[in-house]
Amino acid sequence: VSTQSTGHSYISMATYKALPLNLLLFCFVLLFVVAFCEPVLPSGFPPDWHSWVLTTVKKGEQIVFNKGQIVTSSSKLGNKYACRYQEEDLLQPSPARGSDFCDFQSSTHFAIGFDGNCTIEKDISPSSPITYNSNITEVAKFFGVDIVNDKQCNHFYSQNVYNPKTDHLIDVNIWTTVLSGWPCQISFVDYYLGFSYHWAFDGFTDQLPVNVNYSLCATAKQICIQKDYVCHANPNSGPSQLGAALAWVCDPSHLDCSPIQPGGSNYLPNTLVDHCNWAFNAYYQKNKETQGAGACYFGGSGELVPPTDYIGDDFVEFDIPWLTLDLVC
Repeated sequence: VSTQSTGHSYISMATYKALPLNLLLFCFVLLFVVAFCEPVLPSGFPPDWHSWVLTTVKKGEQIVFNKGQIVTSSSKLGNKYACRYQEEDLLQPSPARGSDFCDFQSSTHFAIGFDGNCTIEKDISPSSPITYNSNITEVAKFFGVDIVNDKQCNHFYSQNVYNPKTDHLIDVNIWTTVLSGWPCQISFVDYYLGFSYHWAFDGFTDQLPVNVNYSLCATAKQICIQKDYVCHANPNSGPSQLGAALAWVCDPSHLDCSPIQPGGSNYLPNTLVDHCNWAFNAYYQKNKETQGAGACYFGGSGELVPPTDYIGDDFVEFDIPWLTLDLVC
């Protein structure tokens, strides 16, 4: 490398001659690829992934559906599942939260609606990485690089894609991260119906975070299987342990325990176990959709048990409403 009086560096012909021919060829090929070759739409998602996902549906410019949730998908042998939880309806905020859990070991999809009802679908397909439909990938064109959720994302556009589910033509836009090809946003427009559908991903990763709470992830399964279960005092817990748990539950910031105070509707029978049974179950019913089975733990003082009139589960079979991208099952 030589330096001219201008201060700029250049590579002399003598230096070029000194370089191995194969290295020169590699450098020129690399420069050509960077300069002239466009990115290609990835085939789909990694087998394991975790992300906050915002799902938005519009009719024209009017937002008719806008919900965010955490979605986790695991393909590990012996622990294949997918779930969504901590769902928030951003149009109609509600303390109730929907959730799904797809147990690919038993081929069962458990779902909890915003109404709190449990539905189940059996014989679901085995877990496999999400892939983009070939109708989309075959006609995808690179449209440039955009900033989506503060990330540099390649923009791919597929026009007039045939959707066999609706027998309509749709336009599809997919943004994927420049470096890894992970999804930034996926959108499609059905001009015949006048609807557009959008999935925006934030914090997407192919490594399941160590703090992913499986119990919370599996809330829908736990609620469906133990649909009518109640939270009672663990018979193996002693009085001091139960008393400490009851004091924690009855902190006003956690639960109003006035019904088990003197004169309250559930004061009698006046025993520590009966008071714990009422308080533990009241807390569990209030928080089970956001805390899962953890809402009946209390340091080991609580346990889930069938109600005294329990006669078994009565699940409702259902069909998953079709979406172009099934993120969970």
